[in-house]
Amino acid sequence: MRVKILIILTCLALPVISQEFKGKIICYKNGKPIEYVNIGVIGKNLGTVSDQQGFYNLVINKNVTLEDSIQISTIGYKTKVFTLERFKNLDDYNILLSPKSYSIREMQVVAKRRNRIKRFGTPVPSSNLVSLFYDSLNRFRLGQELGVLIDVKNNVLIRTININFGKCSIDSVEMRLNIYKLSSSQEFSNSLQEPIYFSFEKSDIEKELIIDVTEYSIIVSEKVLITVEYFKHSGEGTLGIFAESLPIGMSYFRESSQAQWKTSPFNLGISFYGERIKYIERPSLFPNQMNP
Repeated sequence: MRVKILIILTCLALPVISQEFKGKIICYKNGKPIEYVNIGVIGKNLGTVSDQQGFYNLVINKNVTLEDSIQISTIGYKTKVFTLERFKNLDDYNILLSPKSYSIREMQVVAKRRNRIKRFGTPVPSSNLVSLFYDSLNRFRLGQELGVLIDVKNNVLIRTININFGKCSIDSVEMRLNIYKLSSSQEFSNSLQEPIYFSFEKSDIEKELIIDVTEYSIIVSEKVLITVEYFKHSGEGTLGIFAESLPIGMSYFRESSQAQWKTSPFNLGISFYGERIKYIERPSLFPNQMNP
């Protein structure tokens, strides 16, 4: 009797030995470097941010596989995604990003109540708790974000973002403000059409930090996630936002730009002032305006 033996090979995702990638992010349209671009492994706590000259340094460790994906994204440009296997085989690691077009709507904004500006979210002007911008190894991580989810129900025009930083022992900090909307699939997407940067020194946190965003005409509705993203500091020390304990998780955080969001049972000292509005809109399409 002839016996047939069937050998089944199982394809395993082989881990990648730690590797470092250095390159530059460049605008496809004008050839200029793009600052503060997020580069990271999707779903992993591995990522970085390009500097003011567009240069980046991404370190990949053994916890990723060739099937994992690297995402390169920033507000105002089309996102690029590579499998790690494809990325490793690029001729060089200088990445070209194309400007993104947005559907811009002509709006006639009408305040529901004249001069009726109110605060949304819960401020935390002081607390014994502080949420720090540190990873699990007590290091600052480029692209790390902390934020809070706020349900505004109907349309609100944001005037200012207000942040209660509870600890800052470093000389100065540069950060980016992000505003995400929650989709029907329960995923967050950035609703800004141009980046909003702000900076401060340690003496500035003695009172609430106020960021005026009126010029950006930001209109939000339903649930909105407002975060602050770290990308640069000078001096040594720590940085954190006041927090207070809540019965359910209300704050969101991630250690790198492409990592998965995690929740924490604390309210962070991030809120905003705005006014409820109604508006009439006529959709039209214009290319995103790039800085010369």
